[in-house]
Amino acid sequence: MKKFNVLKAALLLLMVTISGCESMANSFPTIPDLIYSNKFKGGDMKAVYEMFGKPQQVDKMADGQSSAKWFYRSQYSLTDTANTVSAGPGGGVTIAPTSSTKYYDKQCTVIVTYNSQNVVTSYKTVKNVPGSCGKFGI
Repeated sequence: MKKFNVLKAALLLLMVTISGCESMANSFPTIPDLIYSNKFKGGDMKAVYEMFGKPQQVDKMADGQSSAKWFYRSQYSLTDTANTVSAGPGGGVTIAPTSSTKYYDKQCTVIVTYNSQNVVTSYKTVKNVPGSCGKFGI
């Protein structure tokens, strides 16, 4: 009986984790997020510019630091088409094409904060779904 309860609890945990993947896109850093954070923090902003290019937005913050931001958005749809076979009139077969379309919207923002000496103080990504920062290799 105890094994059954442990199995039920493990399955429940797995289902909750899988169902919440999209809402948890920013809850846990990805391995590339951790690698870039360790690579850039404490280093010169030049390395960040070499990696991502010129930022689309730079904001001066009240504490004298600056925040550079790179944005990426990708919207696309994929349509699958298949034939559905069903019973037709008089014992024949009817083939009808069916299609379904899925729409995707991926958004990613890379935010790097740096001080007046151009030393990186923080690195962060904001994603709407996991895998949104693929353009940046993240």
